[in-house]
Amino acid sequence: MSLPIPDLRFEQSFLRSLDGYAGKRSDGGLSEKELQALESGDPDALAPAPLNPVTPGIVVYAVLKDQIIMPLVQGFIWAGILLSWRPVRVGIIRYGQRSGEYLFNMIGLGKMR
Repeated sequence: MSLPIPDLRFEQSFLRSLDGYAGKRSDGGLSEKELQALESGDPDALAPAPLNPVTPGIVVYAVLKDQIIMPLVQGFIWAGILLSWRPVRVGIIRYGQRSGEYLFNMIGLGKMR
């Protein structure tokens, strides 16, 4: 059994996102309308739709969104999670210490000194 290796090349994922922003379907699947046309057997209904061009505006939008804005937003969110986790972690550690001290004294091990 072999696992598929994911495509981590920048070019392929960038082209796929450009196709998505231009309105092209990159998943390769058929829409509901295309499935119905295939079932009816009408050859004219399956004529390929014209492709939308990838304009410079789409390229600028893809670069700004995918390479600048989304990593910035994700970095802010991750930093916020880490900053808000620190007080929670300190509280958990203090509560654990107090609970351990309480159990230590409850068992009577604190009186042995």
